Amino acid sequence: MQQENIWDAAAAQRYDTPGTGMFAPEILGPAVDRLAELAGDGAALEFAIGTGRVAVPFAGRGVPVTVVEFQVVSHHFRFDATDQAQVFRSPHRYIWPAELDLMAQLAGFRLESRHADWSGAEFTAESRSHVFVYRIP
Repeated sequence: MQQENIWDAAAAQRYDTPGTGMFAPEILGPAVDRLAELAGDGAALEFAIGTGRVAVPFAGRGVPVTVVEFQVVSHHFRFDATDQAQVFRSPHRYIWPAELDLMAQLAGFRLESRHADWSGAEFTAESRSHVFVYRIP
């Protein structure tokens, strides 16, 4: 699948939609619940924070959250005289689980759990999402 088939004007309109899609309470709530459970009395580090849809409500629960954004601007939109959006993209690449594990190891973290989603489903080669939890020993 090509980036231009994924990130277009319609995707941008769907992405930042508070209360719907990824921001819907029934999606976001369980994710934040799971993170708060995992954090316990500790702090959290979130990579690729994007719009902060998870980190902001997570921090709102009193968990100290440090965030890292790898790419400040990923998509640029310009509107022409007819209000048609023109999309300009920046490059992204998939990070393999083994790369995440290596980066965590080099930073002194250890893998605690690896799941396909926030409910704790098994992570397999067919998983379309992932939730990896690393801790500092």
